[in-house]
Amino acid sequence: MKRKFPILMLCGVTWALSGCTSPEEEVKARQAEIDRSITPRKSNIEAPRPFTPQSYEAESTDDPFSVARVNALLRADTSQNSALLKREQERRKEPLENYSLEALQMVGYVKKEGKVVALVKADQQLYKVQVGDHMGAAFGKVVQIKESEIVLREIVQDAAGEWIERMTSMQLQEKSR
Repeated sequence: MKRKFPILMLCGVTWALSGCTSPEEEVKARQAEIDRSITPRKSNIEAPRPFTPQSYEAESTDDPFSVARVNALLRADTSQNSALLKREQERRKEPLENYSLEALQMVGYVKKEGKVVALVKADQQLYKVQVGDHMGAAFGKVVQIKESEIVLREIVQDAAGEWIERMTSMQLQEKSR
């Protein structure tokens, strides 16, 4: 009996260890099985178009990136833009042009004898605004006054740096009760 026990023990341990394989071996075996089952697709590839080299013949023409040419174009652009600003910069500034439109509030509307006046509040002061008056930091000019809003034409720079006209409005600010 003493001799059978170690032999049985050795057989049991061998049997138990024979069932254990490393996880890496299982992954490698599964990957090899997947690789064998995949069949690559073959597609017809078109032949490349023949390339015919062209010689560069624009050496004698003007360089589009020359400093003189770029400066001439910039001067032309600024002369067109400056015409829009020239009138605005030459006239005398009005008090409401010292404020941005966000700092101004339309608080009222008055129509007396056919004349329309909007009431605008800035720094706790009330100003009368008529069509043709200027307000806001972006050369805003009052174009129209309605009961609930003031319509303005502003001159602003776009993304390219050019001065353009833009229409905007200021809404009547009703007091909350």
